Amino acid sequence: MAKQKLPATIQKKFDRKLYKVGDYVYFDWLSEKQYGYITKVYKSSNTYMYMVQGENYRYPCGIQIKTYKYGSAGYIIYEQTQELGRDELKRRFESRSVSRDSTRPIGTQPSKDEVRRNLTSTTNDEVLQPRKSSKHAPKNVVKPSNTTNSKGTTKRGRKSYSKLDEAVQKQKDFLRKFT
Repeated sequence: MAKQKLPATIQKKFDRKLYKVGDYVYFDWLSEKQYGYITKVYKSSNTYMYMVQGENYRYPCGIQIKTYKYGSAGYIIYEQTQELGRDELKRRFESRSVSRDSTRPIGTQPSKDEVRRNLTSTTNDEVLQPRKSSKHAPKNVVKPSNTTNSKGTTKRGRKSYSKLDEAVQKQKDFLRKFT
């Protein structure tokens, strides 16, 4: 797909700094629309990017003018920011009344998928253990206590001994004294 040629008027807006530090804006971050204010302005690839302070986090944002966007996951919505004005944006930001203009309408409910219901049937206290296949897994694997890594040095592994293993080890140590 070939790149779409921007109209000259929109390209000029992308090339100049539209907002300064402290300006209140209406922005979209991963399809969640919020109010915030500019904390930092920086130039990236001949276009200005803005750090926007939202309710709890700071978001790196580009600009969206009409249907044209510059940025990755966040965009300052130019037309609506201009429409609402500085005073209204400040009032909405301070009162935290975010409009529900996200991609999902308010009235829709999550799907009643049977698969989803089965996945969420466990409580937070339960932890599901992965199933292990006993068909191909060896039953009694003894790992050596000393292993050699690629540098040629040995690395000691920790073993947990049972009482029987400790008794056997003591007997071996005792018998080694006579050889």
